[in-house]
Amino acid sequence: MSRIGKIGFVKRFGRDWMVLLLSLLLAFFVWFIHNMSSDYVVYMQYRLNVKTNIAGYSPYSTANETLIVKGKAQGFYILKERDFKKTPSDLLLSVDAELFKKLSGEKDVFYLNAEDLEENLSATLGGHFVIDNIESGMLTFYFSKQDYKRLPIVARTSLTYKNQYMLASDIVLDPDSVTVYGSKEKLEQIENVSTKTIVFDGLSKSIRGIVQPESLENMRISEEKIKYFIKVDRYVEYTRKMMLSTINLPPNKNLILLPSQITIKYRTPFNSKASIYGNDISVDIDYNDFIKSKSSKVVPIFNSNGLTIYSYEIDPPVIECILTEIN
Repeated sequence: MSRIGKIGFVKRFGRDWMVLLLSLLLAFFVWFIHNMSSDYVVYMQYRLNVKTNIAGYSPYSTANETLIVKGKAQGFYILKERDFKKTPSDLLLSVDAELFKKLSGEKDVFYLNAEDLEENLSATLGGHFVIDNIESGMLTFYFSKQDYKRLPIVARTSLTYKNQYMLASDIVLDPDSVTVYGSKEKLEQIENVSTKTIVFDGLSKSIRGIVQPESLENMRISEEKIKYFIKVDRYVEYTRKMMLSTINLPPNKNLILLPSQITIKYRTPFNSKASIYGNDISVDIDYNDFIKSKSSKVVPIFNSNGLTIYSYEIDPPVIECILTEIN
Protein backbone atom coordinates (compact mmCIF):
# COMPACT_ATOMS: atom_id res chain seq x y z
CA MET A 1 0.00 0.00 0.00
CA SER A 2 1.34 3.38 -0.97
CA ARG A 3 2.06 6.08 1.56
CA ILE A 4 -0.95 8.11 0.33
CA GLY A 5 -3.20 5.06 0.65
CA LYS A 6 -2.06 4.46 4.22
CA ILE A 7 -2.83 8.08 5.16
CA GLY A 8 -6.34 7.79 3.63
CA PHE A 9 -6.97 4.58 5.55
CA VAL A 10 -5.93 6.14 8.85
CA LYS A 11 -8.21 9.12 8.24
CA ARG A 12 -11.19 6.90 7.39
CA PHE A 13 -10.48 4.71 10.43
CA GLY A 14 -10.31 7.82 12.65
CA ARG A 15 -13.62 9.14 11.32
CA ASP A 16 -15.30 5.76 11.79
CA TRP A 17 -13.98 5.56 15.36
CA MET A 18 -15.31 9.03 16.19
CA VAL A 19 -18.73 8.17 14.72
CA LEU A 20 -18.81 4.98 16.76
CA LEU A 21 -17.79 6.82 19.93
CA LEU A 22 -20.42 9.52 19.42
CA SER A 23 -23.04 6.85 18.73
CA LEU A 24 -22.13 5.07 21.95
CA LEU A 25 -22.29 8.33 23.91
CA LEU A 26 -25.68 9.18 22.38
CA ALA A 27 -27.00 5.71 23.18
CA PHE A 28 -25.73 5.98 26.76
CA PHE A 29 -27.34 9.43 27.09
CA VAL A 30 -30.71 8.14 25.81
CA TRP A 31 -30.44 5.12 28.13
CA PHE A 32 -29.56 7.36 31.09
CA ILE A 33 -32.44 9.80 30.44
CA HIS A 34 -34.88 6.93 30.02
CA ASN A 35 -33.83 5.25 33.24
CA MET A 36 -33.66 8.44 35.25
CA SER A 37 -37.15 9.42 34.05
CA SER A 38 -38.64 6.12 35.17
CA ASP A 39 -40.33 5.68 38.56
CA TYR A 40 -38.75 3.50 41.24
CA VAL A 41 -39.94 2.24 44.61
CA VAL A 42 -37.48 3.61 47.11
CA TYR A 43 -36.98 4.25 50.81
CA MET A 44 -36.05 7.88 51.49
CA GLN A 45 -34.50 9.12 54.72
CA TYR A 46 -34.96 12.67 56.02
CA ARG A 47 -33.65 14.67 58.94
CA LEU A 48 -36.94 16.30 59.93
CA ASN A 49 -36.88 19.94 61.05
CA VAL A 50 -40.18 21.39 62.27
CA LYS A 51 -41.62 24.84 62.76
CA THR A 52 -44.54 24.98 65.17
CA ASN A 53 -46.18 27.10 67.84
CA ILE A 54 -46.16 25.34 71.23
CA ALA A 55 -46.93 27.94 73.89
CA GLY A 56 -43.86 28.79 75.96
CA TYR A 57 -41.32 27.13 73.65
CA SER A 58 -39.05 28.05 70.74
CA PRO A 59 -40.64 27.50 67.31
CA TYR A 60 -37.97 25.24 65.79
CA SER A 61 -36.67 21.78 66.57
CA THR A 62 -35.14 18.75 64.86
CA ALA A 63 -36.37 15.19 65.30
CA ASN A 64 -34.09 12.92 67.29
CA GLU A 65 -35.00 10.05 64.96
CA THR A 66 -34.64 9.72 61.18
CA LEU A 67 -37.87 9.95 59.20
CA ILE A 68 -38.08 6.98 56.80
CA VAL A 69 -40.64 7.10 54.00
CA LYS A 70 -41.42 4.48 51.35
CA GLY A 71 -42.74 5.68 48.01
CA LYS A 72 -42.25 6.15 44.28
CA ALA A 73 -40.03 8.76 42.66
CA GLN A 74 -38.21 9.44 39.43
CA GLY A 75 -34.58 8.49 39.23
CA PHE A 76 -33.58 12.17 38.89
CA TYR A 77 -35.21 13.00 42.23
CA ILE A 78 -33.61 10.01 43.95
CA LEU A 79 -30.20 10.94 42.58
CA LYS A 80 -30.61 14.58 43.65
CA GLU A 81 -31.78 13.71 47.16
CA ARG A 82 -29.18 11.07 47.83
CA ASP A 83 -26.31 12.60 45.86
CA PHE A 84 -23.93 10.05 47.37
CA LYS A 85 -24.48 11.57 50.81
CA LYS A 86 -24.02 9.47 53.90
CA THR A 87 -26.49 11.56 55.92
CA PRO A 88 -30.28 11.95 55.38
CA SER A 89 -31.61 14.96 53.47
CA ASP A 90 -32.91 17.93 55.47
CA LEU A 91 -36.66 18.53 55.35
CA LEU A 92 -38.53 21.45 56.97
CA LEU A 93 -42.24 21.14 57.80
CA SER A 94 -44.67 23.56 59.43
CA VAL A 95 -46.54 21.37 61.91
CA ASP A 96 -49.69 22.14 63.91
CA ALA A 97 -48.86 22.43 67.62
CA GLU A 98 -51.84 20.21 68.47
CA LEU A 99 -50.03 17.19 66.96
CA PHE A 100 -47.30 17.38 69.61
CA LYS A 101 -47.70 15.62 72.97
CA LYS A 102 -45.50 15.98 76.05
CA LEU A 103 -43.26 12.95 76.52
CA SER A 104 -43.78 11.57 80.01
CA GLY A 105 -40.69 11.63 82.24
CA GLU A 106 -38.71 13.90 79.90
CA LYS A 107 -38.20 17.64 80.36
CA ASP A 108 -39.14 19.82 77.38
CA VAL A 109 -39.38 16.80 75.06
CA PHE A 110 -42.43 16.33 72.84
CA TYR A 111 -43.44 13.57 70.46
CA LEU A 112 -45.75 13.03 67.51
CA ASN A 113 -46.79 10.07 65.39
CA ALA A 114 -45.02 10.17 62.03
CA GLU A 115 -48.12 8.91 60.20
CA ASP A 116 -49.91 12.14 61.21
CA LEU A 117 -47.50 13.98 58.90
CA GLU A 118 -48.54 12.16 55.71
CA GLU A 119 -50.74 14.95 54.32
CA ASN A 120 -48.15 17.59 55.19
CA LEU A 121 -45.35 15.53 53.66
CA SER A 122 -47.29 14.93 50.44
CA ALA A 123 -47.94 18.67 50.07
CA THR A 124 -44.29 19.55 50.77
CA LEU A 125 -42.70 16.93 48.53
CA GLY A 126 -45.17 17.78 45.77
CA GLY A 127 -45.28 15.55 42.70
CA HIS A 128 -41.65 14.47 43.05
CA PHE A 129 -42.30 11.73 45.60
CA VAL A 130 -45.53 9.74 45.92
CA ILE A 131 -45.78 8.34 49.45
CA ASP A 132 -46.82 4.71 49.85
CA ASN A 133 -46.10 4.35 53.54
CA ILE A 134 -44.37 6.11 56.43
CA GLU A 135 -42.08 3.55 58.02
CA SER A 136 -41.15 5.62 61.09
CA GLY A 137 -43.32 5.45 64.18
CA MET A 138 -42.89 7.99 66.97
CA LEU A 139 -40.65 11.03 66.48
CA THR A 140 -39.36 12.99 69.47
CA PHE A 141 -38.30 16.65 69.63
CA TYR A 142 -36.60 18.84 72.20
CA PHE A 143 -37.91 22.42 72.40
CA SER A 144 -36.13 25.06 74.47
CA LYS A 145 -38.32 27.15 76.77
CA GLN A 146 -38.96 30.86 76.13
CA ASP A 147 -40.52 33.65 78.19
CA TYR A 148 -43.88 34.65 76.79
CA LYS A 149 -47.01 36.70 77.45
CA ARG A 150 -50.55 36.51 76.09
CA LEU A 151 -51.62 39.92 74.80
CA PRO A 152 -54.77 41.32 73.15
CA ILE A 153 -54.71 42.38 69.51
CA VAL A 154 -55.75 45.96 68.73
CA ALA A 155 -56.88 46.91 65.22
CA ARG A 156 -55.07 49.93 63.77
CA THR A 157 -57.26 51.48 61.09
CA SER A 158 -57.58 54.35 58.64
CA LEU A 159 -61.18 54.16 57.45
CA THR A 160 -63.50 56.59 55.71
CA TYR A 161 -67.13 56.02 54.78
CA LYS A 162 -69.59 57.14 52.14
CA ASN A 163 -72.11 59.73 53.20
CA GLN A 164 -74.61 58.30 55.71
CA TYR A 165 -72.55 55.12 56.30
CA MET A 166 -70.53 54.30 59.42
CA LEU A 167 -68.83 51.60 61.47
CA ALA A 168 -71.74 49.68 62.98
CA SER A 169 -69.89 47.75 65.72
CA ASP A 170 -66.45 47.08 67.15
CA ILE A 171 -64.04 45.52 64.65
CA VAL A 172 -63.93 41.75 65.17
CA LEU A 173 -60.45 40.14 65.18
CA ASP A 174 -59.73 36.41 65.03
CA PRO A 175 -57.76 35.55 67.04
CA ASP A 176 -58.32 38.45 69.43
CA SER A 177 -55.08 37.76 71.31
CA VAL A 178 -51.61 36.40 70.53
CA THR A 179 -48.66 34.93 72.38
CA VAL A 180 -45.56 37.14 72.34
CA TYR A 181 -42.09 35.71 73.06
CA GLY A 182 -39.14 37.72 74.28
CA SER A 183 -37.13 38.78 77.31
CA LYS A 184 -38.99 39.36 80.57
CA GLU A 185 -37.94 43.02 80.56
CA LYS A 186 -39.40 43.68 77.11
CA LEU A 187 -42.56 41.69 77.81
CA GLU A 188 -43.27 43.83 80.87
CA GLN A 189 -43.21 46.97 78.72
CA ILE A 190 -46.02 46.02 76.32
CA GLU A 191 -49.75 45.64 77.00
CA ASN A 192 -51.09 44.85 73.53
CA VAL A 193 -50.11 44.15 69.93
CA SER A 194 -51.34 46.33 67.07
CA THR A 195 -52.18 45.14 63.60
CA LYS A 196 -50.66 46.78 60.57
CA THR A 197 -52.89 49.65 59.47
CA ILE A 198 -56.12 48.53 57.78
CA VAL A 199 -56.86 51.16 55.12
CA PHE A 200 -60.16 51.66 53.25
CA ASP A 201 -61.77 54.74 51.72
CA GLY A 202 -65.44 55.33 50.94
CA LEU A 203 -66.83 52.22 52.63
CA SER A 204 -70.51 51.44 52.09
CA LYS A 205 -70.59 47.73 52.97
CA SER A 206 -69.11 45.31 55.48
CA ILE A 207 -65.72 43.78 54.68
CA ARG A 208 -63.60 40.81 55.73
CA GLY A 209 -59.88 40.41 55.31
CA ILE A 210 -56.52 39.32 56.71
CA VAL A 211 -53.88 41.58 58.22
CA GLN A 212 -50.48 40.95 59.77
CA PRO A 213 -49.66 41.95 63.35
CA GLU A 214 -47.15 44.79 63.70
CA SER A 215 -43.69 43.33 64.30
CA LEU A 216 -41.95 43.89 67.63
CA GLU A 217 -38.19 44.31 67.78
CA ASN A 218 -36.36 41.23 69.08
CA MET A 219 -39.68 39.54 69.85
CA ARG A 220 -41.72 36.80 68.20
CA ILE A 221 -45.48 36.78 67.75
CA SER A 222 -47.30 33.44 67.63
CA GLU A 223 -49.68 34.42 64.80
CA GLU A 224 -48.58 35.62 61.36
CA LYS A 225 -52.09 36.49 60.10
CA ILE A 226 -55.13 38.01 61.81
CA LYS A 227 -58.63 37.78 60.31
CA TYR A 228 -60.82 40.86 60.66
CA PHE A 229 -64.46 41.77 60.09
CA ILE A 230 -65.58 45.39 59.77
CA LYS A 231 -69.35 45.86 59.92
CA VAL A 232 -70.51 48.89 57.95
CA ASP A 233 -74.14 50.01 57.78
CA ARG A 234 -76.27 52.89 56.60
CA TYR A 235 -77.54 55.13 59.38
CA VAL A 236 -79.94 57.97 60.05
CA GLU A 237 -79.12 60.66 62.61
CA TYR A 238 -81.61 62.34 64.95
CA THR A 239 -81.30 65.21 67.37
CA ARG A 240 -83.87 65.46 70.18
CA LYS A 241 -84.38 67.28 73.44
CA MET A 242 -85.25 64.96 76.32
CA MET A 243 -86.14 65.28 79.98
CA LEU A 244 -83.75 63.57 82.39
CA SER A 245 -85.08 60.99 84.83
CA THR A 246 -83.58 59.68 88.09
CA ILE A 247 -83.10 56.03 89.05
CA ASN A 248 -82.31 54.24 92.34
CA LEU A 249 -83.52 57.27 94.28
CA PRO A 250 -84.53 56.51 97.92
CA PRO A 251 -88.18 57.39 98.79
CA ASN A 252 -87.17 60.26 101.10
CA LYS A 253 -84.64 61.80 98.71
CA ASN A 254 -84.91 64.09 95.73
CA LEU A 255 -82.40 65.25 93.16
CA ILE A 256 -82.69 68.62 91.49
CA LEU A 257 -81.03 68.36 88.08
CA LEU A 258 -79.32 71.30 86.43
CA PRO A 259 -80.28 71.28 83.63
CA SER A 260 -83.24 68.94 83.76
CA GLN A 261 -83.36 68.67 79.98
CA ILE A 262 -80.61 67.58 77.65
CA THR A 263 -80.03 67.43 73.90
CA ILE A 264 -79.17 64.02 72.50
CA LYS A 265 -77.86 63.29 69.02
CA TYR A 266 -77.90 59.63 68.03
CA ARG A 267 -77.44 57.42 65.01
CA THR A 268 -79.53 54.33 64.30
CA PRO A 269 -79.79 51.82 61.43
CA PHE A 270 -81.67 53.20 58.46
CA ASN A 271 -85.42 52.43 58.73
CA SER A 272 -84.98 50.85 62.19
CA LYS A 273 -87.59 51.02 64.97
CA ALA A 274 -85.30 53.38 66.88
CA SER A 275 -85.51 55.83 63.99
CA ILE A 276 -89.29 55.86 64.14
CA TYR A 277 -89.85 55.58 67.89
CA GLY A 278 -87.12 57.76 69.31
CA ASN A 279 -89.05 58.25 72.54
CA ASP A 280 -88.27 54.65 73.53
CA ILE A 281 -84.75 55.67 74.55
CA SER A 282 -84.03 57.38 77.86
CA VAL A 283 -81.25 59.27 79.62
CA ASP A 284 -81.00 58.77 83.39
CA ILE A 285 -79.16 60.10 86.41
CA ASP A 286 -78.27 57.32 88.85
CA TYR A 287 -78.48 58.27 92.53
CA ASN A 288 -75.73 55.72 93.29
CA ASP A 289 -73.36 57.59 90.92
CA PHE A 290 -74.20 60.82 92.75
CA ILE A 291 -73.33 59.25 96.13
CA LYS A 292 -69.99 57.97 94.80
CA SER A 293 -69.11 61.27 93.14
CA LYS A 294 -66.65 63.55 94.93
CA SER A 295 -68.52 66.52 93.53
CA SER A 296 -72.15 67.21 92.76
CA LYS A 297 -71.68 66.44 89.05
CA VAL A 298 -72.83 63.19 87.47
CA VAL A 299 -72.44 61.73 83.96
CA PRO A 300 -75.86 60.80 82.49
CA ILE A 301 -76.56 57.16 81.59
CA PHE A 302 -77.90 56.45 78.11
CA ASN A 303 -80.42 53.60 77.92
CA SER A 304 -81.36 52.27 74.48
CA ASN A 305 -84.03 49.94 75.95
CA GLY A 306 -82.98 47.16 73.57
CA LEU A 307 -83.01 49.29 70.42
CA THR A 308 -79.99 49.38 68.10
CA ILE A 309 -78.06 52.62 68.54
CA TYR A 310 -74.76 52.97 66.71
CA SER A 311 -73.55 56.11 68.49
CA TYR A 312 -74.82 59.00 70.59
CA GLU A 313 -73.76 62.34 72.04
CA ILE A 314 -75.31 64.03 75.08
CA ASP A 315 -75.18 67.77 75.63
CA PRO A 316 -74.29 68.74 78.28
CA PRO A 317 -72.17 65.66 79.03
CA VAL A 318 -72.26 66.30 82.82
CA ILE A 319 -75.24 67.22 85.00
CA GLU A 320 -75.07 69.08 88.30
CA CYS A 321 -77.24 67.58 91.03
CA ILE A 322 -78.61 69.04 94.26
CA LEU A 323 -79.83 66.60 96.90
CA THR A 324 -82.90 67.52 98.94
CA GLU A 325 -84.93 65.74 101.61
CA ILE A 326 -88.61 64.93 101.27
CA ASN A 327 -90.52 65.39 104.54
